Amino acid sequence: MFAFMLAAELGGSLHVGLAALGAALAEMVCKLSLGKKSLAANHERIQMALARLGELRAQLSTQVDRDAASYDAVVAALRQPKATEAEQTERARAVKKASTIASQVPLATAELGAETQRLIQELRPITFAGAASDLAVASHMAGAAVQGAVENVRANLPSIRDGEWIAEAEARIKRLL
Repeated sequence: MFAFMLAAELGGSLHVGLAALGAALAEMVCKLSLGKKSLAANHERIQMALARLGELRAQLSTQVDRDAASYDAVVAALRQPKATEAEQTERARAVKKASTIASQVPLATAELGAETQRLIQELRPITFAGAASDLAVASHMAGAAVQGAVENVRANLPSIRDGEWIAEAEARIKRLL
């Protein structure tokens, strides 16, 4: 699991990895809980949560490559020549486009992490009490992923210079925090 984070630029990949690890830990708690007869009344809800956590983890895993690609695009845009006015104009356009994508990717990660964290919180009262600490850690991991991804979004916003997108991104962030 950690190898994929080391293969790409660490920042965004680490946020994705934290959320995915949180989902995986919550999946483990679901599986433990499904083995408990005393929780039979909650098995359907736990099964649904288990399925959604697996989907979230799969979606998060695709974010690693997207994050690395968006970072590479920003670096490439920043390395474009800027000696002439035409080059400066083209470079500015490329930086804006790459930075917009580089803010969209961590924003999606933050949203997936927030959904993961909400789902984990919903599991707390219906799952095996002996694994409560695992759910707490899973929730903290998902929460840290959200916070880190939001910081990445905000780091890219100044390079965008698109008031409409910045307002949309900030509104989506506000809903997450």
